Amino acid sequence: NNPYARISTEKKFNKANMNWAEKHWEDELRRYFHKKRLISREDDMPTLDEYAVKSFEQHESSRDFATTNKYKAKYKSHISPILGSYKLHELRVADIRNFHSSLIEKRLSHKYSQDINTIVSGIINDAIENEIIDKNVVRKIRFPKKDKFLTKEREVEPLNLEDAQLLIDEAEGQLKNILTFLFFTGTRPGEMIALKWEDIDFNKKKIHICRTRQGKSNPKTGKKELGSTKTGKTRTLDMLPLVTDALLYQRNTTIGSKSEFVFITQRGEPFKGFDTIRRKWYKLLEKCSIKHKVLYLTRHSFASIFLSNGEEADWVSAKMLGHANMTTTNNHYRKYMENDTKERGTFLNKNRTKSVRDENKVS
Repeated sequence: NNPYARISTEKKFNKANMNWAEKHWEDELRRYFHKKRLISREDDMPTLDEYAVKSFEQHESSRDFATTNKYKAKYKSHISPILGSYKLHELRVADIRNFHSSLIEKRLSHKYSQDINTIVSGIINDAIENEIIDKNVVRKIRFPKKDKFLTKEREVEPLNLEDAQLLIDEAEGQLKNILTFLFFTGTRPGEMIALKWEDIDFNKKKIHICRTRQGKSNPKTGKKELGSTKTGKTRTLDMLPLVTDALLYQRNTTIGSKSEFVFITQRGEPFKGFDTIRRKWYKLLEKCSIKHKVLYLTRHSFASIFLSNGEEADWVSAKMLGHANMTTTNNHYRKYMENDTKERGTFLNKNRTKSVRDENKVS
């Protein structure tokens, strides 16, 4: 029944440590009782699988639907089989190292694996904030270096300019405008069907990509909803003359519709998915004797067509595709940039010294 408790600071008894205890006794008491509370909870401690469900629910209102879906898919495929059965307080550095090794063995890319690791760390951070555990074991070790990840290079087989023009020429109705837009802006199909007339500035020849149509249906509504772009950022594209013509024609042919969306169904409603467009795309490929390609390949084709014809890589990568850096562009499209035949250093031709020109004349 003693109302007092004796707590060790685990420091040597001397004047300096006595002074330290006088200043920090409240923090030490708080830490002591927090640890005691955690120990008493260990029997009821959730596993990582159990707490992941709560963590994802906790962030549903702040994350868009597509991001939540991606996190859940990565968790199910790569995290749960290795760490899911561990209780939160049981996770050790060795377990995280084993988890990292599993990512390397799967030959995933370094960045993709880092994203997966971030999901684990985020779930554990949520548990810390909710005072279920008091440390994040993921942060105790460094993530493996890039050279540890032996990823298979994904081969991109885009269409060339002749094939793109053939498909556009043979397309009928709205599909002609859709393909012109996709092939010559580099937008993702989800961004294309989410485009609104308010996003287009015909005067300044600019197109603002602000949103996308999600690929998967929201389980609560059963609908494919609008969300932010893949990077979460808005980008502004240059509107090329071919695209301007297609958009003006699209506006004229849909002038009777009250829809705010640029590309619409026969009923005048916005597209909720790609099924209709995809079916027409596959039929068109067959008609043109071009082997099966996914609709998303129009984006890769834009990059390869413009790079192989000498357009600046920065313009293609950052301005039009919205890549954060040149790494992605270099990885996928390097072979199209190697054919650059532009003569370099032409500004020096005007500034050669008189003596050098004279020597050349003599020789």
